[in-house]
Amino acid sequence: MLVFAAVLLVVSVSGVTLLMKVRGEIVARQDQDRLALAESAAGFVVEMVGQSVIQQQNFIARNRGELLAADQGQAEELLRMFTQESTLLSSEAMLIRGGEVVASWPENPEVIGSDLPGYEHTRRAAQAREPAVSGAVESAIFFGQPIVGIASPVVNEAGEVESVLAAGVLAKESILESYLARIDAGASGFAFLVDQEGRPISHPEAEELGLASLKGTNPGVALALKGDPGVGRYRNPEGIETVGAFAPIGAPAGWAVIVRQDLEEYERAVAGGVGRTLALVIFLVSLTAAAGLVAIRLYQTATRHAREIQERERRIAAIHQVTRALTRPTSTVEILHQVFAEAKELFNADVVLVALQQDEGDSVKGFAATGIDERVWKEFAFELGDERSSGAEAMRTQEIVEVNDFAASRFSEGPFPKEIGMVSAITAPLVFDGISEGVLTLGYLHDTKSFSSEELTDARGLADEAALALARSRYLERLEKLDKEKDEFVSMVSHELRGPLTVIKGWISMILDGAFGDLEEKQRDYLTISQNNVERMFNLVEDLLTVSRAESGHLDIIPEELSLDRLVQDMAAGIAPIAQDRGITLNVEVESGLPRIQADPMRIEQVISNLVSNALKFTPPGGTISIRVGAEDGGVITEISDTGIGIPASEQDRLFQKFFRASSSRGTVPGTGLGLAISRAIAEGHGGRVGFTSVEGEGSTFWLWLPGPGSQGQENPVDSDMQPSEGEPANE
Repeated sequence: MLVFAAVLLVVSVSGVTLLMKVRGEIVARQDQDRLALAESAAGFVVEMVGQSVIQQQNFIARNRGELLAADQGQAEELLRMFTQESTLLSSEAMLIRGGEVVASWPENPEVIGSDLPGYEHTRRAAQAREPAVSGAVESAIFFGQPIVGIASPVVNEAGEVESVLAAGVLAKESILESYLARIDAGASGFAFLVDQEGRPISHPEAEELGLASLKGTNPGVALALKGDPGVGRYRNPEGIETVGAFAPIGAPAGWAVIVRQDLEEYERAVAGGVGRTLALVIFLVSLTAAAGLVAIRLYQTATRHAREIQERERRIAAIHQVTRALTRPTSTVEILHQVFAEAKELFNADVVLVALQQDEGDSVKGFAATGIDERVWKEFAFELGDERSSGAEAMRTQEIVEVNDFAASRFSEGPFPKEIGMVSAITAPLVFDGISEGVLTLGYLHDTKSFSSEELTDARGLADEAALALARSRYLERLEKLDKEKDEFVSMVSHELRGPLTVIKGWISMILDGAFGDLEEKQRDYLTISQNNVERMFNLVEDLLTVSRAESGHLDIIPEELSLDRLVQDMAAGIAPIAQDRGITLNVEVESGLPRIQADPMRIEQVISNLVSNALKFTPPGGTISIRVGAEDGGVITEISDTGIGIPASEQDRLFQKFFRASSSRGTVPGTGLGLAISRAIAEGHGGRVGFTSVEGEGSTFWLWLPGPGSQGQENPVDSDMQPSEGEPANE
């Protein structure tokens, strides 16, 4: 009896310890799962807002002249075009000049002439000269319905904000609403999105809540807007104990995502995970009184069950690891590699196949696969109306189709067993925004297989995340294609303009030189103005052509032996009178004994001239510009420092992008935003580097490093996307 009592005591204590450990792990995992859902949703919102800002700015860049000059009818057509092109901002658009609406789409005469008192973001965009994101506001066009929007300034040639393009989407029609509605937060739970003031942007009870802030009545919203992701317990406005996961969204939106669930349902899920372990422990304790050995074996069974729970939690963690990985911007190929790797590990499948519906028609064709020959999956296809296909069934019903044995099922003559040789499979639809885009199939080639409910749930979760990531990736790839087509169009137009401009430039020069007789003073003045404007347009066309050549890898560089110190000294002598006229002190320091380098003199002069010209433009009278040439890292470095206006820290990582101009320079100094992009391309074409340091209000130092004899330059001469980072070229 003493032995049995001792065994009973040991098992009881161990069982309680085991239950406490299992419960703690399940609670922690459930909190992690909810936080992963909130962070995934926040990542999607950030990406959609960011892409919408880019779309709006690209539209303005393409149509700047028309937006500045359009009358009401022409502006309405432009606004209609924008809402059709935009992925997110598809409900309304307005063009604002002088603080008042001059055109809207859809057309609404009541908003014409309005200063849009509720659209504070339009005034922020005009004042800050950069895009601004609204919170939830009442639509001026749709009679007070909640809307969120983005406004971007339209700047004229003088750098002044002349108009603002404001566009928005009705909250109930937004792709954000569709995405959040698909998040599985339990029977009592849901996900919602609030703006920086706590007003609901997307919420299942949006119509009842209106635009009132939830920050004061819902503790979960107040926690979410504090700025840190996390999980909390609180009472909702109805007094119900609630569990909420919060993921804040930073600038420029300042919104937050909350995934909430009733605590009672949450605890039931925890209890369900612990329940069977508890039953086994109780059963173990009761049997111990009769047989210690049996009790010990049952204790071992309970321990195994705990390990099964841990394995289940590991599978959930793997699914959410995929979720987090897929929220990062990546290519379709990288997404599929991630999906295939996780599917192989989670399901031990022989074949993982993704098939997507074609743009036209009802055909669904193999898009990528692992575990089968490439020829097989490339030829794989089925029609949506094919009742023999489990893939067609999954897409029609938007439900998981489980086939334990193809030979004994109604799909025995379908493409999966006939074309690929599958014996059993799980096929999950790839659904995005309510539309079936294709299928994800996990196939087994050798044995029939029964699938657990956990496997079916995991397969659906993996398919949902893959569908979202694939849709986002294909959208980004389409944007890249459009951007490339835009660049090709700019290059073509530039080539076409160059010839006529050269002719006009030549004729004006001849007339001014008196080739056709003497000119009156007023005639000479007008022709000189024309000549200056033609020269400016000619230089812009040359810059556009240089950018186009750099991006296509055809930038002409003709290297020869070059004395960089001599080039800089000659250039400094040429600009010294200009600096003196402007009251700017010019200092030049050139180290002696510098090595001669191999470089294209014309191109290097173009870079240094651009950097020095910028210093002159942005340094006020009384300031100083210092030029230094010296040896560094086996090459020669040229530094141009100024005591000018400097560059805001928040904008420095974008400075080498095409057409970008720092806000501190807009409206004060004319320019196209191409000079630094061209300078970077030329530097990298020589195996060199270009970069800068800057403090707003204190000045900047730009530098050009070129390799000397025998030094190691860069591997990639010209980077086609010309994107910088952290004040230096992106590939440094």
